[in-house]
Amino acid sequence: MTVAPSALLLVNQSIGPLFAAVVAAARRRQAVVQFQGLAYRRSPAWARLLTWGGYSLQLAWHLLIHGRRYQRLLVVSNPPLAPLLAPLARRPYALLLYDLYPQVLAQLQPRHPLLRWLLAQLVRLWQRANRVALARAERVFTLSEAMAAELRPAFVSEAGWRSKVVVIPPWADTTQLHPIPPVANPFRRQHGLDGRLLVSYSGNLGLTHPLEPLLEAAAQLNGAVQVLVIGTGPKRRALEQLARQLQLSPQALRFLDPLPLEQLPLSSAAADLAVVALDGPAASASLPSKTFTALACGTPLLALAPRDSALAALVRQHGCGVVVPPGPTAATELATVITALAGDPERCRQLGSAALAAARLYTPANAERLLEEWLGAGSPYS
Repeated sequence: MTVAPSALLLVNQSIGPLFAAVVAAARRRQAVVQFQGLAYRRSPAWARLLTWGGYSLQLAWHLLIHGRRYQRLLVVSNPPLAPLLAPLARRPYALLLYDLYPQVLAQLQPRHPLLRWLLAQLVRLWQRANRVALARAERVFTLSEAMAAELRPAFVSEAGWRSKVVVIPPWADTTQLHPIPPVANPFRRQHGLDGRLLVSYSGNLGLTHPLEPLLEAAAQLNGAVQVLVIGTGPKRRALEQLARQLQLSPQALRFLDPLPLEQLPLSSAAADLAVVALDGPAASASLPSKTFTALACGTPLLALAPRDSALAALVRQHGCGVVVPPGPTAATELATVITALAGDPERCRQLGSAALAAARLYTPANAERLLEEWLGAGSPYS
């Protein structure tokens, strides 16, 4: 492999719109190499673990053999082991943490005592490895103040934490994502979505996404609104089974497989309410990018998340939606909120306007900020 002496190595197994803006910003500065490894598969769960593991092995080998060829590295937390492997390159590196591990692993709650013990040992080893990787990083970028606070115990000192951890809010491609009136949106026509309020969730159906209350709320609403769930993941089968148990008709609830990326602007703008769901430890260790897609489309957020989560704080800060905490009463609260908004179009418009105003803070300019923080306008590496 021939690498330019000033090349940056960018490592991310799953290249979505968020990271594409980072790649574009980096290429405007100097030569860039994107590490190509085993393609990411989101589901089934065994395939996700297999592709994560395979990519991690390929990355470790590449960094050991070729790492010194690069000037600097930017390593993303997908796969989760990638940040721990960055020191193998023996070159300066920065980390971009979309999700915090091992915090997310705390969402797993094995029933068998041996499995619980093994998980505890894994978490302990991961924490030790994190301390090494974070201490050696030039910068550690993350998405929210809550996520930054979660990283504090991994640093020896307050000063070290403050000097290295930088919060760069996420962004959406506001050149592609924008509001589209329902009557002008071909996605709604294509999928037979009528004039009722459309409540949509789009993305991974994972263990950290408490979507069961949304289905239970749909049952209480008895077809008064439409609920659309787009995506796949470990929970897809269980959610479909729950829908059958609740006897939800296709007019009340519909599942769609993941859509091509080029359909994202239409499918996102089709929703009247965009559901973003997080629970447990993941609520302070993650901030879903779908949040910012919805803002760019001027879609109010229906945040199914703890009130002290970064997601809830964002909704309150911008007044762009409603927060419902997961729990025993979540389904009833969701049904009440959705019914109220379905009957108050003016309130929906106000929330949508607030979402669109907030989107101005979450544009690809944040990717430029990240590169400036990492490389520095006056850096000798620039």
